[in-house]
Amino acid sequence: MFRIDWVEAENRRAEAAKLLGEIKQRPGDLAALLYDESGTFGAGLIALNDNQARLTLFIEPERRKQGFGDLLLRAMLLRAAAANAFGITLLVPKELESWPRKLGFSEPGREKGDFIELFAYPEDIEWAACGS
Repeated sequence: MFRIDWVEAENRRAEAAKLLGEIKQRPGDLAALLYDESGTFGAGLIALNDNQARLTLFIEPERRKQGFGDLLLRAMLLRAAAANAFGITLLVPKELESWPRKLGFSEPGREKGDFIELFAYPEDIEWAACGS
């Protein structure tokens, strides 16, 4: 059985940073930790600034392609929408770039180290494509 815990990022900084690498976390950011009995295997970070949500997502490579990333992303998108985010920027590992594009994310497609940054307006999210 797995679980998602939502915590303010500074409360679980070490655990989230282990998975999210060098992504900067600020006070007030919200972290999502995905775990099961074996430990934490996924993390997400939501940073809200001026009605813009910046989402960062990481799932351990051996746990990918099992639907966990999709589940975590949908939970994060719902949180961002509930916070009245006007636009959503998503930072994902480069090798997973095609997956969020199916959901409605598109340019700018800027590379940041091993990650790529994509953008979507909440109304452009293809909810029916989630899980595919």
